[in-house]
Amino acid sequence: NRNASAAFLTLSRYVSHQRWIWSIQSCANVSVSSQAIARILNTLCKLRLHEGFTFAHSSNGIQNMVLEVPMEQDEESEENDVKTSQTCVLQYIIFPPHTTSSSIEDSMSDDEQEDSVNDMTEADGEVQIITEIWTEPQDGHVAGKEGEWNFYLVW
Repeated sequence: NRNASAAFLTLSRYVSHQRWIWSIQSCANVSVSSQAIARILNTLCKLRLHEGFTFAHSSNGIQNMVLEVPMEQDEESEENDVKTSQTCVLQYIIFPPHTTSSSIEDSMSDDEQEDSVNDMTEADGEVQIITEIWTEPQDGHVAGKEGEWNFYLVW
């Protein structure tokens, strides 16, 4: 889809993002149950909720969570030091499990994944969980919380 690719490219030029890909099952000899994968995804959601994220949108197994954090920017003036306040929105996305074959070009389509959710343990490929964080670039640092969310700030 050319329009989606163009929109992604435009957005990624402005908004900072980082993607993590976790391999859950990297060889056919080791089986991981779909219940275990569901528990991992549930744990990821619970961790983000504990950090203050809230659900913004869920569709087709994709969980979109957001958190607004206070930012402090140190600005030096001639008379005194002034701290200005602003906020930064963090968007955390958890994708459903993805099964790839031995090459990325042969990765399964969404329809094939839905049909094979129960067969993940028998798949010849690699089961992956993919997460992303998107942040709007900001000057300064996270206020309070001793930089608890600075890990997510990827600019």
